[in-house]
Amino acid sequence: MSSPDNRFEAIRTKAMEIGFDACGISRATNLPQQEPLLKQWIAEGRHATLGYLERKMDLRLDPRLVLEGAQTVIVVLESYYTEAEASPLAPPLGRYAWLRDYHVRMKEKLAVLDRFIAAQSPLPEYKSRVFVDTAPVMEKVWAMKAGLGWIGKNTLFIHPHLGSHVNIGIILCNDPLGSDAQMHQLNADLKIPDNGCGSCEACKKACPGKALEQTGTLEVSKCYSYLSTQPGSNQNCSTLIGCDVCQDVCPWNKKAKRKPHPTEAPWNTLYRWSYDEWLQLDQSRFDTECKETSLYKMGLPFLQARVEMLKNTIFGAENET
Repeated sequence: MSSPDNRFEAIRTKAMEIGFDACGISRATNLPQQEPLLKQWIAEGRHATLGYLERKMDLRLDPRLVLEGAQTVIVVLESYYTEAEASPLAPPLGRYAWLRDYHVRMKEKLAVLDRFIAAQSPLPEYKSRVFVDTAPVMEKVWAMKAGLGWIGKNTLFIHPHLGSHVNIGIILCNDPLGSDAQMHQLNADLKIPDNGCGSCEACKKACPGKALEQTGTLEVSKCYSYLSTQPGSNQNCSTLIGCDVCQDVCPWNKKAKRKPHPTEAPWNTLYRWSYDEWLQLDQSRFDTECKETSLYKMGLPFLQARVEMLKNTIFGAENET
């Protein structure tokens, strides 16, 4: 069993070993500073149809209500910023959807990390819960409190070396692991700027839907990532699913570390499928090649309708070869 002095480092080492790109740890507490901001955002209706954000407000503001006896929040980041580039002949597809569904792949790895922590715990009854964007937990706030970066003006979490193309995973557990001082030392060598975005407003200026007009606040109903998943044609939304414009222009992403792109799985080629390949796709192949992707829940008819709209309305059929 690891001693309290090195358990934090052992957890981070294990997280990196199983495929995460960063790991930080914070004491589980309530988040009083977030309450007025969240409530105002909801009251102004900036969350569009995402009604689930209105519910369980008390849990969002205090993880100890999500897991009774929670002492610690372990935060991991997984970069999906790869060296690969999309085909200009393919419908634009958000980078997050290029790989296997992050909810699935990250939960698998988080389960491994959680078992490791449990095996090291001196508690007679170790308790934990694992989350990947699936619970009323303010992931970006906890990533910030864990010393991994800051929330940018594009409202995305930014790590100084990984940029904003990251998914966040959370483990809540009842093990205190060690002292707050030891916890804070875990990422002390990671230089987090006091004002990471400075005077830059590149994301606000570039956002095609003008969803960031109030700096640091997202107007969900204008965000193309949201609009691309909603019923209707959304003809102004020139992307199949997702939108990376606010990330593409971010200076932190221009110098962010990019990962080698895995090639062993069929879903890694989705971002290269042409318009006609999408339109000729049958249900059998869709089930085989898309089942473990973020696109699958959208359904083939929805996706093909969007591809048809993009081909004919946005880009024009003459651009397809």
